[in-house]
Amino acid sequence: MALREQGMTYDAIAKRYGVTRQAVQDSISRHKNRTTYIKPTTVIFPGLRQWMTEHHVRVAELERMMGKHLRQALNAGRISNQSIERILAVTGLTYEQAFRR
Repeated sequence: MALREQGMTYDAIAKRYGVTRQAVQDSISRHKNRTTYIKPTTVIFPGLRQWMTEHHVRVAELERMMGKHLRQALNAGRISNQSIERILAVTGLTYEQAFRR
């Protein structure tokens, strides 16, 4: 999935791993449809978790959008003020919407 997100074609991925184009497409389709793909269950803030689920944004994608690593902070509930400001800017949520418990 990461290679597709980077713009590689199914054919290019298939050649890289020595499998068929259809095998790559099937594998990506199966993984995209998993609930864990769209629900960042490790995020402890319900409002932010809901936004991420509704917008199909995984933690890794939010990190890329912000240019910052957040995994541990989102799991532990300790986020710097700078990270909070970036999250609010990226999501368009208010502090109360994103971080209420």
